[in-house]
Amino acid sequence: MSNSQNKAVLLGALKGWKIQDNKLEKTFFFKTFDDVVVFFNFIAQIAIQMNHHPEFWTSYKTCKVMLFTHDLHEISKLDFDFARKIDEDYE
Repeated sequence: MSNSQNKAVLLGALKGWKIQDNKLEKTFFFKTFDDVVVFFNFIAQIAIQMNHHPEFWTSYKTCKVMLFTHDLHEISKLDFDFARKIDEDYE
């Protein structure tokens, strides 16, 4: 299986994530800004545990998470694992 085929399989197992500009990304929508802050802190704890640090873009009721393995200059399995952890643990 090629790297791009492997990424397609891993992406297919995630809900709402996409590959955009060579990053794995998903935009989350919330009812309040306070909910965005709670989510941001939740993601920060995962980043610390995994020693893998995503990029964020936040606005009033929105948080976009972008995952990319900087050392490899591409999306890696670690990014998919991070995305899966977000999806499994955050409600």
